[in-house]
Amino acid sequence: MVRKSHLIACTLFLVFAVFVLPASAGHWSSVTSSNFYVLTDASESKARQGTLHLEQMRTIFGQLLSRDKLVTGEPLDLMALSSLSYQNAVPLRNGQPINTGGFFITGDDRNFIVLNAEQDDGWRGVSYDYARMLLNYNYPPTQPWFDEGFAQYFASLKIENKNGFIGGDPDGSFVATLNSTAWISVTDLFAKKDASIRCDANTAQKLFCAESWMVMHYLINNDHLPNVGVYFNTVMLQKLSIDEGIEKAFGMNAVQLQKAVQDYFHARTQAGATAPKLEHPIPVPLVETGFASTWQDVLDSRAQALVAEMMIRLPERRDQAMKSINGLMNDDKTENSVEHRALAWLYIQKKNYPQAQEELKDASELKANDAWVLYYSSLIKYRAAQANGKSYQGLENMFQEMRAVIEWNPQFAEAYNMLGMARLDGGGLNSAIDAMHSAVQLAPR
Repeated sequence: MVRKSHLIACTLFLVFAVFVLPASAGHWSSVTSSNFYVLTDASESKARQGTLHLEQMRTIFGQLLSRDKLVTGEPLDLMALSSLSYQNAVPLRNGQPINTGGFFITGDDRNFIVLNAEQDDGWRGVSYDYARMLLNYNYPPTQPWFDEGFAQYFASLKIENKNGFIGGDPDGSFVATLNSTAWISVTDLFAKKDASIRCDANTAQKLFCAESWMVMHYLINNDHLPNVGVYFNTVMLQKLSIDEGIEKAFGMNAVQLQKAVQDYFHARTQAGATAPKLEHPIPVPLVETGFASTWQDVLDSRAQALVAEMMIRLPERRDQAMKSINGLMNDDKTENSVEHRALAWLYIQKKNYPQAQEELKDASELKANDAWVLYYSSLIKYRAAQANGKSYQGLENMFQEMRAVIEWNPQFAEAYNMLGMARLDGGGLNSAIDAMHSAVQLAPR
């Protein structure tokens, strides 16, 4: 049996731990589609429907940006949970579960999308964050208005049966904000540099988000989106002014562009049956008849460990996740590598690298060549070297680990980055440049 000196082994604790495992409405399974592997404890029909919507979102995103092929430069874990399991895992706000049908967890190693499979439009709760993630890996560096505007426009996506619509007010209050507040000048809007803006009750932030959404609405529906690349090339590479970039890209000055956007907005929101609407139909790809997926059972203990591995990343759910992990680890029949690598991740966040290495050693004894164990092992070497300014320890092992991780996930940008830095430390300049080139291609920002 793997070492468990850090666990509480008393019978009372074990009995208690059983009751804090995430409750499941049924047995665990997985749905595998063209681009996704989704863990689920919901019914097969609900899980497949959730996976279909994820595939549809991905395809529509590519269509909007005219991208035939999309990359995700960081692994993405997906879960479609029954309502009971979802309520046990959803993030809390002021001590209460957030009221959305899905949530998104970002990380510097991977991202998570978690859906309430029993809520038909639960996928809409992650559409904004999903768009921001895909922009990071499929579009060069931009200005905040572009990312915010595109993500808000994408977040308005609705899919009802086999009909799709996009362009409506994603927040429910953007139209009112634009009707009641003096607009920011386009030059000032494009000049804003705070990429961390999130829309809330703050009037200035709400206006920035609403106006960015409407500018994007105008650009997309007037076939100006291809010109945006010219604008960014002008202002970000050639270092010309924003006003010069606008005129060069769109054939009008900033004042004219603002008037065009405002006229477009008012024409589509004014009262009257003949006024055009903001929301418009959009082709829905991948209808059920053309959607291929496979269904497979997943061992309950492994599924519960994977859910806990996700929950440990939510500070308010961490104690609950730890109890689940400890309960699973105290039973030889339910102990697996996922539990140990989840603890290793937590120790890495705390910079407790020796304890993280112990957990990774235990994980590798339970499952040889677990890609995440190999990645975290190299991540410890990488961060330790960056922190102390010294050479990497176990350089040859790091080479082998990163090559295995890249073979497992050829789109993992950070794995290429770490491999490149290790090669540079080992004196392999040309091979380091090759790895870094791959990293930048997968994560252009």
